[in-house]
Amino acid sequence: MELFYFVLVLLQAMLITVFSFHACCGKVRRQPVIAGMVLCASLVYSFFVFLLAKQAALFVPDCYFSAAVLLFQTGFYLVSIYFFWGFLHGAFLFIIDHTVKRTQKLFLLASVCWLVFLFAAELPFQSGESRGVQFFTSFPAGGGMVLSCVVFYRLAKAESNAERFKQKSEIDVTTGLNNKNSFYDDLEIVMELNEPFSIYFMDLDNFKSINDLFGHSMGDEYLKVFSDRAGKALNGLGRLYRISGDEFIFLHLGGEKEEIRRKIDGMNELKELVSGIHRFPFFGVSYGISTYPCDAVGLKELLSGADKRMYQQKTIRKENGAVV
Repeated sequence: MELFYFVLVLLQAMLITVFSFHACCGKVRRQPVIAGMVLCASLVYSFFVFLLAKQAALFVPDCYFSAAVLLFQTGFYLVSIYFFWGFLHGAFLFIIDHTVKRTQKLFLLASVCWLVFLFAAELPFQSGESRGVQFFTSFPAGGGMVLSCVVFYRLAKAESNAERFKQKSEIDVTTGLNNKNSFYDDLEIVMELNEPFSIYFMDLDNFKSINDLFGHSMGDEYLKVFSDRAGKALNGLGRLYRISGDEFIFLHLGGEKEEIRRKIDGMNELKELVSGIHRFPFFGVSYGISTYPCDAVGLKELLSGADKRMYQQKTIRKENGAVV
């Protein structure tokens, strides 16, 4: 009979683990670390409920001990399973989605440690501590596990907020392109690799007249439309940044590329930019190129060289009749 109750207790724990995996099945299939996190969290929960039920069963006569463990475990599951699955669907999935792998591994390690602790903590009670001591010492362990989850959840929130703030600080709100801060960060990384790259410094011709004719709100729309057209034209060749005002930089990993020149020159053949019902005259874009390390090896010199060549091209375009 005791074996029968033991099998039922074991089946309950296995069922909880299976449902826990099912609750996170989309995440579990992706990485073994996440699968381990779900497994350990489920095992810790099931083992803690079992220990709590076992301690509670000590208060009933020994002849009913096995049945009492099953009944208490069932009751504890019924009381707590809603909150546990709420944790899996809420805080646990948030931890998975908003933490780096190192934090996920720490959560997995903490879960393993709690599992080992719960198993080890049961051993001293085999020597005959009072039933009350055995039962109530289980609660600090449960509180510690809950606090651990809260700490990791808060850590995940902090990492998520930091990443969101970083993204906001690196995105230009008008065009949706990466901004000047992002460009300098990326450029430092690229320069540390010591591999050739080229920057295309672009300046919209006669942009002031767009603001004067249509107003600043439409000027922002003009910038957005240009960003979309340029981004699509140069897609796959590098990254486009809005530096300030009507100035843009395109960063290409590698030396100067004729294909990029052709695509920018092709934009100068456009006569207008269209945004919904609005049509803006397009006066073109002037650009200058600097290549690392052929033209310069310092950041300031690279930008200065590209800026100088851009103004040289602007002068040539003006002499050829372009409105710049």
